Amino acid sequence: AGHFIDRVICPIYDIVAKNMKSNADHVDRRNYDDFNEFFWSRNCLRFHYSSDVGNLGDLENIPRYNGRLPEEVPLSIVEGLESAPKTFLEKRSWFRGILALHRIIVWHLVTFYLLSVIAFAKELVWGWVYTLQVASGVFWIFNFLFLAVAILEVWAVYPNTHMSGAAISGSIFSLSARFLVLVYQTMYLMWTFGPSTGDSKVYLGIEGDSNFWWWQYVWISLLCMVPWFIEASLMFFPSLTTKLFICNNEYVQSFLHILVPISRLYVGKEVHESFMHTAVYIFYWVTLMAWKLY
Repeated sequence: AGHFIDRVICPIYDIVAKNMKSNADHVDRRNYDDFNEFFWSRNCLRFHYSSDVGNLGDLENIPRYNGRLPEEVPLSIVEGLESAPKTFLEKRSWFRGILALHRIIVWHLVTFYLLSVIAFAKELVWGWVYTLQVASGVFWIFNFLFLAVAILEVWAVYPNTHMSGAAISGSIFSLSARFLVLVYQTMYLMWTFGPSTGDSKVYLGIEGDSNFWWWQYVWISLLCMVPWFIEASLMFFPSLTTKLFICNNEYVQSFLHILVPISRLYVGKEVHESFMHTAVYIFYWVTLMAWKLY
């Protein structure tokens, strides 16, 4: 245990402590996040965990055991950390707080909208059809907020953080697709409350009444929500999420890189809770939110 602490733990601690005690600004000083991101890539496997690779008894005979030349003995993790560049460049802004808490913000906005619709429907005696059409505006809110969060994520990493071509292409595709869907959602929802039911009007060369345009809005909204429904469903079965993330199918990984950017990370893909723990956790929050909304 003492040897492991002296040769593995202490050298890494010394590097982290040295950088944390630096008086340089955050853009020039490596912190915990930089050292953490060092292990997000497979490149970290090129280094050995000990600080004295050449002196360890189990490594002295590496060339004889596996045919490696002495100069091919892996470098130590200490050398890797010392030469690692700064990768985490956080922008200091209130937008960082919004980005960190965006799920809570989305939840509050969505529930506030739906509860407002229920309250107005009861007070103004709306019919169930009209109430359903107004409530469906929650799809527009979802897409708008997801687009806003995606823009904030791009703002957080650009231009200081290095991104691969696949990551950049995936972000551009995701932003463009969501914006295009948002434009059509806006037009269809606006036309839903245009002509009265039974009174047709021509838009984009297509004639239809409010019900026709509302169904166009519903179909395109459900299409946009498919990734969210899949992600929400997988949360009930964490083991399936792990299997999906470690799947070697190129098509599956391509879609994940576009729709789930965090899947590009090397770490955190096989860390999940059991189904029973997840069920208890979900039951607690569902009952709590149900009573609060009630």
